[in-house]
Amino acid sequence: MVCKHCGTTIPDDPDVHFCTNCGSPVPEKESGPIDPRPAADSFRYPQSFSAERQMKDSAHSEDGSGCLWGLLGFCIPIAGLVLYLIWRNDRPNTARSCGIGALISVALSFGAALIGTLIALVIVLA
Repeated sequence: MVCKHCGTTIPDDPDVHFCTNCGSPVPEKESGPIDPRPAADSFRYPQSFSAERQMKDSAHSEDGSGCLWGLLGFCIPIAGLVLYLIWRNDRPNTARSCGIGALISVALSFGAALIGTLIALVIVLA
């Protein structure tokens, strides 16, 4: 037998009165073939899936652009990298700001070191 709400196969046991997946009541045996596809308007996700989805949606709704977090990543690049790695799945916009701030800081540091080295070489060789 197939559950009409979620499409899960239910054993043909007379003691089973509820679907093991969604918990909806199982009707008494019907005569004739049963359509194994659930009706489009009666499809429901399992409750655990809905709770997970709501938690993810609420986490993303609190995720702003994170300009100040980007500034923190720029000032302390290792903190920006760590925050990026922690937040990349839960708060992607904020994590991206932290990561970009850290990358810009590191790139500017390397650029300044390279320019300083070239100036020192020119002075020494002149």
